Amino acid sequence: MDISREIYISDFIKQNIRTQNFPTYPACNLMYYIILTTLKRHKNIILETGTFHGISTAVIAQAAEDVCINTHIHTIEINKQYQDKAIENIKISRLRIPISFINGDSHIEIPKLLEKIDRLDFAFLDADHTFNGVYTEFNLIKDIIKKSNGYVYFDNTEEGGVNEALIKIKSENDCNLIRFPYCSFTPPGQALLHF
Repeated sequence: MDISREIYISDFIKQNIRTQNFPTYPACNLMYYIILTTLKRHKNIILETGTFHGISTAVIAQAAEDVCINTHIHTIEINKQYQDKAIENIKISRLRIPISFINGDSHIEIPKLLEKIDRLDFAFLDADHTFNGVYTEFNLIKDIIKKSNGYVYFDNTEEGGVNEALIKIKSENDCNLIRFPYCSFTPPGQALLHF
């Protein structure tokens, strides 16, 4: 990657975080390095729910691009205006990783996606931070993540619905759950799950 492109993308991500007044969201450095260390050396299939303005999408794509790993990102956003903003942001970021933008409810769109893919290497579940939202999304992808030896990443994990869902998920599954309690924003925390 040439240095001018690297600086442009880095500035793009920093500027978008600054303008959203989220100085630590979505803990971009942590997410970036987790993606770098979990990508496999074959084609990776990544799912993101809750695209919002596409900043996390850009971080995921940037990590994959930086290590030249063949990756395809599928990102689901229920709000069409947020999705349109994310598409615009990804276009101006000049990232080359293929990204499929899906507009709809993740509980409906995930099963449709699973009919089209044979593996899922990484998922960032960030759409609905209620207990039912997180628990449902996780259970929709659990089998394919396990089969693919994949990872699941969560945001806002230390309080509320995400925390409650993670406690239940951990109690029902033989998995490793690593928590990062002091990053992210309102509520804090991120977590990585692996079977």
